[in-house]
Amino acid sequence: MDKTEKRFERDIETFLISNAGGYTQFVGQDENGNWVHNFKHDVEKCIYLDVLIQFIEKTQPKAFEKYKRYYQNNYKEKLYSRLEDTINDRGLIYVLKKNVLPYNPLAYLDRKKDKIGYEIPFTRLFYKFVPPTPSEEIFNEIKTLELEELDLMKELFGDE
Repeated sequence: MDKTEKRFERDIETFLISNAGGYTQFVGQDENGNWVHNFKHDVEKCIYLDVLIQFIEKTQPKAFEKYKRYYQNNYKEKLYSRLEDTINDRGLIYVLKKNVLPYNPLAYLDRKKDKIGYEIPFTRLFYKFVPPTPSEEIFNEIKTLELEELDLMKELFGDE
């Protein structure tokens, strides 16, 4: 049996995108062929919070109802805050082991095959789109620099 970290990731992904894992297609087409986005991606937090909440509601309904009653209207913010704090304090592997393994006992991680220096694709995972600077703004900046250059040249060489 394959005990690599890639296998562990594949097991988690396979479970999460299965019906048992609570997968729902994010994007689809309606009867007219228009694209419909079922969930909103929170760009600031880099997460589909509604999908996470649906997963928790489906896999842990009693505990999540209790959680919602306790935190009332702030339960989404509190959930994200606690998730972020736990990942920062204990690491993502801890969160996956504690919150995925109980729901997919076939997923595992072979700690003997850990590698120091594992590359995390931050660009792919945490990329935040920043629109490019409009060409008019760039053009105006270049014109301003040209005028400054002319003034400096006049100071150096005089009005020739």
